Formats: sequence, C-alpha cells, structure tokens
Amino acid sequence: MARSYDPDRFWNLIYSVPTAKEMQQIAELTHRRGVGWLNVTDDGADGNPWDTPATYLAAEAKIWTGEEPAVPPAPRPVSIQWSGMKGSRAEILMDSRQ
Repeated sequence: MARSYDPDRFWNLIYSVPTAKEMQQIAELTHRRGVGWLNVTDDGADGNPWDTPATYLAAEAKIWTGEEPAVPPAPRPVSIQWSGMKGSRAEILMDSRQ
C-alpha cells in the first residue's frame, strides 16, 4: 500500500548506527522500500541522537543522492548540501568555530 504514495511522504530517522558500512546497508534498504527521506546517525549514546551530525554524514549524503556534497573548507561555518528525489534539497549548517 505504501508504494502507491509519493516517496517524499516517508521519512526514516535512525540513530545509534555505529559504522558507515551499516549506514550504507540501511540507506540501500530504505531506498528499496520507497522511502524518500533518510537521516542516519551514529549519535545517540548520550540520549540525544540529534545534537551532533553523524561522523559519516558526507558519505551518507553521497550514497543517498549519488552526488558529492558541497563542503566548504574549515574553520568557517560548515554547510553540507545535497539534492534529493524530485529536485528537493537538503542542507545542514554547522558553526565549527569554538
């Protein structure tokens, strides 16, 4: 029944995934199941899986979209951008300055 809906209507938010290899397996599975949006992170042991980006975030964006994300050089604020299905765009902004 879910296949009759647009993939952009489905999100998966998955945390405590320790390795990039496991993240890739999850990305492939969710894509096969028709999920339009995915966020996988290795964070979560501290009780808040959304307070820091995944250590493999750039690899995740490339796997999901097939494109290299644009990452400006440090120490300026970091912006990771990628295009999703049907022209949708996603962006994560981080200020890495202390």
